[in-house]
This record gives sequence, C-alpha cells and structure tokens, in this order.
Amino acid sequence: MHIYVYKITNLINDKEYIGVHATDNLDDGYLGSGRAIVAAIHKHGKQAFTKEILRYFDSIEEAYRNERELVTEEYVKSDSTYNMTAGGKIPPSRAGSTVKPSTIEKLKAWQATDEAKVIARSSGMNGWQRKGHWTADEISRRTATRKANDSYSRDMSACHTTDAIARRTETRRIKGVKYNTLNCNSAESRFKREKTKVLKKITGIVEHYGMEFDLDLLKQARRERVSYLSDKTLARYITDDDISRLTYPHETT
Repeated sequence: MHIYVYKITNLINDKEYIGVHATDNLDDGYLGSGRAIVAAIHKHGKQAFTKEILRYFDSIEEAYRNERELVTEEYVKSDSTYNMTAGGKIPPSRAGSTVKPSTIEKLKAWQATDEAKVIARSSGMNGWQRKGHWTADEISRRTATRKANDSYSRDMSACHTTDAIARRTETRRIKGVKYNTLNCNSAESRFKREKTKVLKKITGIVEHYGMEFDLDLLKQARRERVSYLSDKTLARYITDDDISRLTYPHETT
C-alpha cells in the first residue's frame, strides 16, 4: 500500500490542490475527490493538470498530519487553490461494516411510503422554493461557491430576485402556462408527464401506419421496431377513453 500527500496543478491558471491518497497502484490516475477540483477537471480535462507526489508515509495518520501543515486556513482562503477546507481531517471509515438484509428491507419499505416521499421532497427544496425568493446573502454565497469551484460561468443572480420571479410568474399567467415548481415532482405531476410521453408514442405509431390504434398494432410496432411501448406501460397510463379521443390521419380536426 502506497500512502502519500500529493499536489495537483492546473496548467492553465496555476491553481493547485493538495490531498492525501492511499493506493496499491501508483498509476491509478487519481487526481482528487474535492468538489472544486473535480469540477475543474471536468471543465478543463485531465490533460490540463499535472500531479506531483510531495511525500510518502508509513501510515494514513502521518499523511493527514502532514496535510494539516500544508493546507491551512490561510491556504484555503487563497485564490490559487482548489482546497475548500483545512487539511488533516481523516474521513470516517466504514470498512467491515455491514447492513442486515432485514434492515435493508425496512428501509426500502419506508422509502416507498407517502410520508417518506413528502419528507424527501421538502428536505430537497431549494431556499427560493421555501421562501419564494433568494435573499441577497444567498445569492452572494452561491456566486462565491461557484467561483471557488471554478464552475462560475455568468452572473445569474438577477434571475432569482423577488422582482425577477414575480415577472416570470406574471408572464406564465398571461400565456396560460401552469407551472408550479413546488408541485412539479408530485405523484400526480409525474403521472401526467409520463402519460403525455405514452400518448406521443401512440400518436407516432398511428401516424407511421396510418391505422387506428389497438393492441395488435402495438405488437406489430414492437416487432418492426417502430416503438418499444409495452402492454404494461400502456395499461398503466392510458384508458379506453384516451384511445377513443385520438385523432387519426384520415380525420379532420
């Protein structure tokens, strides 16, 4: 096992990242897992970075002690680094830990309940969804984070002000667009979106063959690879009334 402290340098802007790595393969291509350095590698490509091993160690604890000396609070605040927190913090280990099958089944059962889904949606809401707008402090912090992650492309802060949100809402109202961000991931909304997709597939089959839609036509479409719509999906989202309301090529609307 090779344990070392390394430094990654961006050849384009000279920004650097210092971290700890333990591996059996020195050529594993590892370049760091911090959010900022990962975003930078995604943006510029691996070819834009060089890696230098600063020092080898006999234990992971020694490596993190050395990282603590190098990645200080002052170093993190510098504009020349991708490190976002001071070094020396050993990640918690889950080696050897196991989860009982019965526990996994309980978790799956809980995640399928309506209560769990409501909690998941509410906990995942953005600040502007909870309050109806971004505060000036939130906009400032989001902008600073994007710059620190090297993922800042342009100032979008004006899009999230109270006035901007109000203007978009009024525009949607005038155009008759029903768009409620808070409810867009509800079970009803997801069902409607999936149903719309299925109806488009059915319409495509009808237009392709120029025939009225039925199960035989659906099977033919699958055989001839015109569509892969299954009977199960059809039964889940489409009723006989939906089929009867379809407009066929020979009909006038």
